Amino acid sequence: MISMKLFFKKHTEGFLTTFAILLVGITAWCFIWGMTFLVQNLNDIFAAPAVGAQTVSFNLSGAQSLNLKGLSSP
Repeated sequence: MISMKLFFKKHTEGFLTTFAILLVGITAWCFIWGMTFLVQNLNDIFAAPAVGAQTVSFNLSGAQSLNLKGLSSP
């Protein structure tokens, strides 16, 4: 414990400078990682899926057999 107090008395400025640089580096790395993660996820969300051509067909014989007389009001 005494050696640690002696170390901090002799090297206070260097220790705090190194610790501050380390914290700034960790913060910058977390920011860059978070922004990259966010951009990749937003790209996945907003990417439109490929849609194939759809054809519309009408079933005329089925439409003729519908009974729609009770739907309209007089």
